[in-house]
Amino acid sequence: FRMSGSLKTICYGTTIMPSTSKGIMARFQPGDVPLTYARSTTPTVVGKMPSISAILGVTSDKVALKRWQEMMIKNMGMAGFRKWMGARVSSGTKFHSAMERLAKEAHEGRMGRSDESILAEIDRSAVGYIRSALPILRSLRMNREIEPLFERKLVHPTLLYQGRFDAVLPLEDGLVLIDWKTSSANSSIGNALQKGENSLDKLYSYPSQMAAYVGAFNASIDFNQYAQIDRAYIVVAHENGIEGNLVEVKGEELEKEWIDWKNRVNSFWKFVNDSDDRGENTVDLRY
Repeated sequence: FRMSGSLKTICYGTTIMPSTSKGIMARFQPGDVPLTYARSTTPTVVGKMPSISAILGVTSDKVALKRWQEMMIKNMGMAGFRKWMGARVSSGTKFHSAMERLAKEAHEGRMGRSDESILAEIDRSAVGYIRSALPILRSLRMNREIEPLFERKLVHPTLLYQGRFDAVLPLEDGLVLIDWKTSSANSSIGNALQKGENSLDKLYSYPSQMAAYVGAFNASIDFNQYAQIDRAYIVVAHENGIEGNLVEVKGEELEKEWIDWKNRVNSFWKFVNDSDDRGENTVDLRY
C-alpha cells in the first residue's frame, strides 16, 4: 500500500447539511478484488480507513440530494427540516434496536406471540416501521445451529474501507446479510416499492452498500468461522405500517453491484490522491 502525506479531512454532502470525516489516511491506490476472496488480516495503516457511508456520500448524486433538501426546507423551514431529520434519525435508531431484539427472538423460535403484543413494547415513533417489517421477519426460516451476528464492525483488508452491518442471519438455505431500511411517508423509494417496482435501480445506493458489506465479510479473517456469503436482503419498512418489502441482491446482480462499489472506491481515492498531489489536507467535495 502506498500511504504518505498528512491525514485528510473529507467534507461531503451538501452545503445545507454537510458531513465530515477526519483523520482519513492520506492516499491509497486500490487494486481489483473479487467478491469472494481469500480471507486475510487487516494491515496496520496510518490514519483511519474511510467508512462505507463516507464513500457513498462522496460518490452519490449530490445534485438530487440538494434539490430534495431545498424542497423540504421550502415546505418546513430550516428549523422544521432539522427537527424532522432529527426525529427520523431517532426513530430509525429505535427501529434498528427493536429489529435486532426481534430477530434474536425469531432465531430462538420465540416469535409465537401476536403482532399487537410485540408492538405494545415498541416506542411509538417506530411502531409503523416494526408493523411493516414483522411479516418479513416471520417469513424467515432460521437455522438455529448457527449463531446470528448483529451490528458488527467489518473492514475490507485489501480495499481498506470499514463499516458496520445490521445483521447476518443463518437461514435454512444459507447465510444472508440483511440491512433494515426505513421509508418515510412520501419517500420515492417507498412509493416505488409500494407500486410493485422492486428493481434495484429504484433503491439508489442501497445495493452498492450491500455489496460493500458482503465483500468485506467474505475477505475478513474476523469471520473465518462463517461461510462466505453470496446474497443480501434489503428490508424496507414503511412508516405507514403497510407490509414491507424484501429485495434480494444475489448472483449477477450482486456481482454488478460489487463492480459499482469498486468504482466508487476508486473514485473516492482519486479525489483524495489528487488533493494530496496539490498539498491539500482538506478535501472539500460538498455541493
